[in-house]
Amino acid sequence: MRMIYNQVDFTPELKMEIREREQELKKLLETVLGEFHTNVRMKIEGSYDQDGEDPFQPDYCSSISLGLSDETNELIDLYTIKIWECERTLLGIVVSKNIPGSKVKGELLDESGEEIKEEMREFIMELIED
Repeated sequence: MRMIYNQVDFTPELKMEIREREQELKKLLETVLGEFHTNVRMKIEGSYDQDGEDPFQPDYCSSISLGLSDETNELIDLYTIKIWECERTLLGIVVSKNIPGSKVKGELLDESGEEIKEEMREFIMELIED
């Protein structure tokens, strides 16, 4: 589930909430990776990714990713969870230029840390069991 924010909703409090969510999910990712680091059949890696510097600028996106590889380092599956994404849209279509009538919107992940942690665990467990 995601919460949608219009540009008028972009406040310092929202920016702080975004940064706190990003930090929280980075820590959760490290925790989940630590739980599965001893699996010898598969290589499990995770990363925090961020495009852009200012969360309120279009094209900013932050996410965490989990990747599973086999013994030959071939990627088996990749799971990505977007934390925050800011885009400029015109009539619901993402545009890259500031066209008159376009709007800047952001989407923030609206799931608890425990729900995200469980999603990551389930993703890994499904692939390990196969």
